[in-house]
Amino acid sequence: MNAATAGAPLVNAELEFEPAVDGKCVVYDRRQKKYFRMGMRETGFLRSLDGARSAEQLCLAPGDFTAAQVRTLLDWFASNGMLHDAVRAAAPKPLLERLAAVTDAKLVLWNPDAFLDRHRPLIAGLFGLPARAACLAICLLPMLLFVLAPRALDKPLQAYMYQLDYVQAVLVLVIMLLIVAGHELSHAVVCKYFGGAVEAVGISFLYLAPIAYCDVSATWRLPSTGAKVAVALAGVVFQLLLSCLLLSAWIACGVDLLMTLAIINSLIALLNLFPFVKLDGYWIAVYLSGLPNLHQRAVAAAWRRAARLVGLGALTSAKPADEPAWLPWFGLGATVAVPAFWLMGLFNIYRWLAPYSPLGASVLAALAVVLLAYRGVRQATAHLHQLRKGVLHG
Repeated sequence: MNAATAGAPLVNAELEFEPAVDGKCVVYDRRQKKYFRMGMRETGFLRSLDGARSAEQLCLAPGDFTAAQVRTLLDWFASNGMLHDAVRAAAPKPLLERLAAVTDAKLVLWNPDAFLDRHRPLIAGLFGLPARAACLAICLLPMLLFVLAPRALDKPLQAYMYQLDYVQAVLVLVIMLLIVAGHELSHAVVCKYFGGAVEAVGISFLYLAPIAYCDVSATWRLPSTGAKVAVALAGVVFQLLLSCLLLSAWIACGVDLLMTLAIINSLIALLNLFPFVKLDGYWIAVYLSGLPNLHQRAVAAAWRRAARLVGLGALTSAKPADEPAWLPWFGLGATVAVPAFWLMGLFNIYRWLAPYSPLGASVLAALAVVLLAYRGVRQATAHLHQLRKGVLHG
């Protein structure tokens, strides 16, 4: 039993509870700036934790949940900082865990919410009929130009991925940084259009690579699935529209660097649709499926399936009745993709630093391996605990 729930569990006062929509409630933690989406029964149980009853009394009390389910919920609430006792009595984290947290560090550069609020009329105009017609025209323009200038297709695409000189490489890097900034701003603009708050834009790390990020977690407050998907898809749409403009400019003026930019930009945009790591495609899958914490659920489903295939099904919890048939396969994809992306990040660190200091690159890569191994062991242990919890508590 989690130490935080051993006494009398009390709901964290920093939580905000949104009205229920379609049988689900969104809970916002002001301290952590995190959103949680839960069923109405789970939310009601959380709100009832007034500190007057011990964990054991809660397990024995009649209600919607069995004793095992109460223990599971209390553990989950505590581990996510949703209980006052868990917040107050949090133990210092081990050194390795604190170091491993660096791989998830975020540097906030700007709070764009007030800026976006001041420009609401302009944002609304971006979704009007003229703007939509302009987007359609941008998409159709390269096709029209190809019809008028078919010779543009004479060279294969590989011919445009040539070795850039120093000036061209710097130019491409600067332009791509501006495009990435536009990608993140697109998420912010669409989120604000649908009424969500956007409180942070900055730099974070994804699989050891620095990336720009935009905090649009308020998307969970939007009632429409279509609005949520639009927020997640906004950056990719921006990049693909820009690729159409670059392609049109290349056909018109014949500067090969424009085609190179269009190819690089399009590849990055399409990579963002990859659903098995937490890129835009993952959040699209979350919103379309209606399954928050999709990664954890899918990996747990894959582990359950694997345990049963090797004859260890008795050590796992029962499959949830409402679990989609595709979930274990999604979990298999995530189980393969996540380590692959970590390895790719390690390889890139070594490749970038080795020309300057082979020893330094090796030391840094070795440290990253230790931290990632530590994270992997902790996550595997947590998955095993979740798999066995249904049996041990049942």
